[in-house]
Amino acid sequence: MWIDHKKTILLTLLLSVAYLAQSQCITLDFEEGYASTPQSLRDVHIIADSTAYDGTHVCLCDSIHEYGLGFEIDAEKEFPRQNIAIRYGFWFKIADTLTQAMLVFSIDGENGNAYWQGYNLRNYQTAPNQWSEIQLDQHFPLDYLRNNKIKGYIWNPSHNRILIDNVTIDIKAEKQQNYLPDIELDDSTIKPFVEYINTKGDTLTDPSIIESFENITICEDGTTAFNTEARFKEDVKLLRLAYLIPLPEGKLTVYRRNLCIDTCDYQNAYYLDREGFMVQNDSISYITYHNTGISSLQIDTEKRIACFNVDYWRDHPLLHFPLNNDTLEYFEDISYRKVKQGEVIKGNFTIFRNNNITELPRIMPIWDGYESGFIFTEHADWTDLRTHRAVLFGNENITNPEEAVGGFTYFNIPVTKSVFYNNPDHITNAEASKGNFSTPIETIKTDKEFFKMLKTLKANGFDICLHTPEIYTTEKNNLKKALRFMRRNFGSPSWIDHGYNNTDKHNREDLVCDGLLPDSPQYAINLWKQNKVRYLWNAYYEENRMEEHNFDGHFIQPYDGFGDALPNRQITTLPNDDDFILWATSSTLEANNDNDWYYFFSDNRLRHIVNQHKVFITHTYPAWSDPWRGFWNYNENHTAVAMPGFNFALQQIANLRDAKEMLTTTISEYLDFYEKLLQISYELQPDGSIRLTNNGEAIKGITLICTKPIVAEDKSTDSRKVGDEYLIWFDLNKHDTTTIRFRQ
Repeated sequence: MWIDHKKTILLTLLLSVAYLAQSQCITLDFEEGYASTPQSLRDVHIIADSTAYDGTHVCLCDSIHEYGLGFEIDAEKEFPRQNIAIRYGFWFKIADTLTQAMLVFSIDGENGNAYWQGYNLRNYQTAPNQWSEIQLDQHFPLDYLRNNKIKGYIWNPSHNRILIDNVTIDIKAEKQQNYLPDIELDDSTIKPFVEYINTKGDTLTDPSIIESFENITICEDGTTAFNTEARFKEDVKLLRLAYLIPLPEGKLTVYRRNLCIDTCDYQNAYYLDREGFMVQNDSISYITYHNTGISSLQIDTEKRIACFNVDYWRDHPLLHFPLNNDTLEYFEDISYRKVKQGEVIKGNFTIFRNNNITELPRIMPIWDGYESGFIFTEHADWTDLRTHRAVLFGNENITNPEEAVGGFTYFNIPVTKSVFYNNPDHITNAEASKGNFSTPIETIKTDKEFFKMLKTLKANGFDICLHTPEIYTTEKNNLKKALRFMRRNFGSPSWIDHGYNNTDKHNREDLVCDGLLPDSPQYAINLWKQNKVRYLWNAYYEENRMEEHNFDGHFIQPYDGFGDALPNRQITTLPNDDDFILWATSSTLEANNDNDWYYFFSDNRLRHIVNQHKVFITHTYPAWSDPWRGFWNYNENHTAVAMPGFNFALQQIANLRDAKEMLTTTISEYLDFYEKLLQISYELQPDGSIRLTNNGEAIKGITLICTKPIVAEDKSTDSRKVGDEYLIWFDLNKHDTTTIRFRQ
C-alpha cells in the first residue's frame, strides 16, 4: 500500500493495522501536509529549504536534533510469528566528509537491546554538500522479534547538519520458501513424485518417466513399512524422487533437525533431515523418526503433507568449476543425480502406529552426553613455522605442547589441520605476507621441523590431512606420492581442497574442479579410495551464500532463527557415490582486529550453538603469514604470539567443553560417528518402548535426549538433566540391541 505526500496523516492508522496487510510501503517528501506529521514516526524536524532534493521542504538532523527521522514497529503485534523484511532509503546531504552519522537499526524490548547495527552515511556519500542516496535492506528473524520492537533511525553523534528528503520505508512479512512440491493430495494414499531434467534440458514432473513399485507392509499394530522402487525409462538428471503422504487428522508434533520440538505456532514448512514427526489422534499416535533409508524428510504444515525424499538434489549439493583459462569465478551446479535408463532407485521408511507413546527420545548428533560440537578446520595457505607455533603454542619460540602458553594446544582444542606435501614451484610467503616473511611456504617435504611438529600434533589428537599436495595444480604422480605418504604417516580420511577456480593452475585435482572427471589428468577419486580418503570438504555453501539471511554475527549461516524450511544439509554424499562423505562450511572465520574475537565468541553466540544442538565447523587460516586474519601478531619484542582475543575465544569454547555443553573434536571423529548413527535402527514397540539396534561397528557414547527421564536396558549409562530435558548416553557394540524405556 502506497501513501502519497498528501495523505501522510493516515500513517498512524496504517501502521497500526500492518499485521492485516502484511506489507506497508511509506513514502515521505515533507511537502504538502508536512505540518501533520504522523505520531508513529519519531524525530521528524521539517524545515523549508530551497536546496531540497525534491520540492521545498526537508527533514533536518543537526546539533540540536541529534536523532533524525525514525520509525518503530511492535513486531509481535503487527507481524505475529513472522520474519520481517525492511527496506529503508532516503536522500541526504552533509558537508562533513568525515561524519559519524549513521542509519541505525535496532531490536529492543523489556530485556534491553537485543540487536544494534549502524551504517555510516559517509560510506554512501558521493561528495560533500551534494545529495546522496542510501537504501538498505534488512531481514529480521522471528526468534529475535518476540516481545521486541524494531527501530530504524538516524543517529548524528558528530552533530553535523544533515538534510533528508524523499524517504521510503517498506515493511513486509517475509514468509519462508517451503522447498516442497507444489501439489495437492486428494486421498490418503502414498503418491510418488518425480522431478527431473531430460536429455533436451527440459525440467519436467511427468510420472510416466518411472515404473513405480511400492511394497507396503502393515503390521498387526498398524505400523506401516514402505519399501519403494522406481525404475527409470530414460536417462535423466534427477532432481527429486519422493513419496508424498497426507498427514492424519490430529495434533502434530514436529521433531526438528535441531532436536527441538514444535507442538504449536508451526512454521509453514520444515526440512527435517532424518528427524521426524508425530500425529496424535484420540488415543493413537502416528510416528516416524530416524529413517535412514531415505534422503530426507520435509513437512508442509499448511497442506499437511509429509514428503519422504528418496533422492533430492539439495541433499547432496555439489559445484563444478570447468576448466577454462579465459574465465574466472564460473561454476555449474551439479547437485543432481545422473540416472541411466533402466536404473532403479530404492528407498524405505516406516510410520509407526502406537497408542502407548506420547514422547519420543531423539538421537543427538554428538556423543558422550555433550549438547553440541565445535570443529576447527585449518587451510594450509601461506604459512611459516613461526606462525604455526604462535597459534598452536601461543608463542613462536615454543616447540612442545606441554610448554604452551596459549593457542590450540594450550586449551586442548584439536584441529583438522590441512597441510601441503611439497613445494615444487618454490613459492615463498613474500606476496601474501606483505613483507613479513620471505620464507618458502610451509610444507612437509621442505621442512623437517614442520613434519616433526605435525607428528606431535597427531599424537595430541589433531587430524592431519592434505590441503591438496601443493599450492597450484599438481601432477598425477605427485598426487599419488602425497596421498600415499599421508596415509602411512597420518592415516586421516579427511581432505581439504585448495585454490579452486577455472584456469589450469587452479588445483584441478580438487573435488569441485576435475577430481571427479575420469578423463582428466587430475582425476582423484580412484586415488582417494586407494588411500582411504573419504571425508571431503565441500565448498558449495561458501559459493552459494544466502547473505541476506545471515544475522547479528552468528556462526550459523544462514541464521536458523529465520526458520527450518531451507534444505542446507551440512553433511552429504556425492550425488552418485555414497562411498564419500562431504562436509561443508558456510564462510571463513576471521577476526581482523582483536576486538572482533570478543564479539563473535560472546556468550550468546556460543550459547545459540549449544541450545540448537549444532555441530559448527569453521574454515580458518590461523597461521597465515600476514597477521591481518587476527589469530596472531607480534609482541613488543617482534615475536609472533597468539592474539589475546583468539585466546579468549578458545577459552570460551574450553569452558563450554568442560561443562559438557560443547564437544571439541575433529572432522575424522565427527564423521565416523555420523556414519555409525546411520547404522542405528530405531523401532517403536507396542508397549511404548523403543528398540535401538546397532547394525554396524561399535559406537561409543551414543546420546539420546528426551523430555522425560529414560533408561537403556542392560546398559551402563550416564545421564544428566539439561534445562527441561534429559540426556542419557551409553555404548552399543557391533550388532548390539537395547530397549529404551521411560523411567517410572
